[in-house]
Amino acid sequence: MSDELWDEQDGDSDGMRAVRAALKKSEKARKEAEDRAAAATKSLGQKTVTDVLAAKNINPKVAGFMPDSLDKGDEAAVVGWLKENADVFGFSLEAETPATPETSVSPEEQEGHDLMQLFQGDSSPAPADKMAKLAALNPADFANNREYRDAIAKVVG
Repeated sequence: MSDELWDEQDGDSDGMRAVRAALKKSEKARKEAEDRAAAATKSLGQKTVTDVLAAKNINPKVAGFMPDSLDKGDEAAVVGWLKENADVFGFSLEAETPATPETSVSPEEQEGHDLMQLFQGDSSPAPADKMAKLAALNPADFANNREYRDAIAKVVG
């Protein structure tokens, strides 16, 4: 179909003119939406690449060498490309170790746990050392904790 069929004709009714105007308006809006989506996708891809490079301590200039065919919005694709080309750019991606979960243990709790491990462990110090550590404890700290009381009772005997 040629565009002539969609252009205004002299004999068109008002309704047909309105339909053509609405069609042109909706096509323009669709084109603008596609352009905004493409720009957002590109921006997201650039952010993903920047974040990955920063997290891996890699020079951000490496991003300029990534091919356009690479899905830069997909972090796994970016990391895969970096692993594949690490030797070309002179960096190495070390095997990532899983992060250990951080615990919020108070120093007193940690000291009590360490003391319990000391009493229950195979490589325990001499009994005099155990008794010195035991004497330094505040009994009120362990009055309501059966686990620590049991560990102390095991040492004392």
